[in-house]
Amino acid sequence: MRSLLLCLLLFSFIASAAVPPEAPEKLQQVQQEHALAPEPAQSELLRAEGAPVKLSPESMEKIAAVERAIVHSFPEPTLRGVVSSRGYLVMGEDVSILEKALVASLAQRDAVFSAFRKVPGPEEAEKLLVGENFILVIGGPSQNEFAAELEKQGLATDEQVLDEGMILRSGELPSGAEFLIVSDKRGYMNVRKEGLYSSPLASFLPHWAVAPAAFLLSVLGLAAIPVIRIYLAGIFKSKEKPTKGKPEPEAPGIQLFGVRVRYQEIFSVFMGAFVYGMGVAYLFTGLSWDILLMGIASVIFVAILYYLRSLTRWILDRRHGTDSEYVVWKTGSALCWATALCGFTLQTPGFEVDEVPEEKRPHSAKMKLAVLGMAMAVALIIFAINFLWPHPWLQAYMCVASAIAVNEILPFKPMPGADIKSWDGKVWAFTFFTFIPTYFLINFLL
Repeated sequence: MRSLLLCLLLFSFIASAAVPPEAPEKLQQVQQEHALAPEPAQSELLRAEGAPVKLSPESMEKIAAVERAIVHSFPEPTLRGVVSSRGYLVMGEDVSILEKALVASLAQRDAVFSAFRKVPGPEEAEKLLVGENFILVIGGPSQNEFAAELEKQGLATDEQVLDEGMILRSGELPSGAEFLIVSDKRGYMNVRKEGLYSSPLASFLPHWAVAPAAFLLSVLGLAAIPVIRIYLAGIFKSKEKPTKGKPEPEAPGIQLFGVRVRYQEIFSVFMGAFVYGMGVAYLFTGLSWDILLMGIASVIFVAILYYLRSLTRWILDRRHGTDSEYVVWKTGSALCWATALCGFTLQTPGFEVDEVPEEKRPHSAKMKLAVLGMAMAVALIIFAINFLWPHPWLQAYMCVASAIAVNEILPFKPMPGADIKSWDGKVWAFTFFTFIPTYFLINFLL
């Protein structure tokens, strides 16, 4: 619970947007060159939504360079139009700290930008498409819904890529009004998570809170399943069936590299990969035709991960004289897709049943912990590759691998985290409180 509260607090700080200071009644005369005040040599505190943001001298130099590029990208008539009519500022929902600090710095140092009126939300921003005022858009399509709409309509025609890693794109609205999109590379190269915007939680929660809230609801749903089963068993006077069963050693199968593989397990692994892969694809595309291509890519990647993990498990079973099998969990599959609709895909389409002697339980728990560590390591490797060469599929793969680790470390049966916690509570706690922030950092914040 403490980790969930930590995630919520972390998201509230990172996702807060910068609000420029109130515009003065009379704007100062725009200087001929619109030169900005010199940047300080030491770190400076800028205010974003009332919260101070401390930046290093290197970050301040980068902001100053971007400021100069923004100012000089405006032709003189545009600046005069901005001064006379005041422009609008449309902040993205997922902009970075650097982008927020850039807006705060612009508002502090230049009278033109201090007069911009901030648009409260995407619905109000859409009204600007037929307006005549200049619009400054902060954040690319993956960070800003209004920027995504401008790009979708093909209105952004000019582009300038700065050495500081920022992208400036400009164009004209059908009404003739000009706009400028200012974004870091993440805003254009990261894929937009449409499922978060389609979540029922988005109708009454701020955008930054949707993913943590969906995660919390998913965990509560998983924890409630045993309670619901006991309650229903009491109502219908039936004996409660255990969530976990036992592997079927006599089930038909084949020998693969000296390891016996059951046909039903091959099918179960594929079905689990299909359910979970499509749930992850929905997180990125929502209900659109794009889910087909993203779904195929996600299902293939999940299937590869599942089969590799199963192969490792089969080899270890043979070596240590144990037996295990992956089975489809119908209730978990429904929970997987239900949580995907909320904004967090719970990885519960199936689980592993095993038959391990009591003396070998610690070894089994260590093996499960190692598998989860490998999943998170794969996610971090993909994160590093995507940071250098961003691609939507890499981001989906990163989400898949990290979510597998986060889901399976949960301390509820039939998740492996329950066995790890029984083996060593301290090791489980350290892993849990490491995996949860890492998942949100690499998938939503960085």
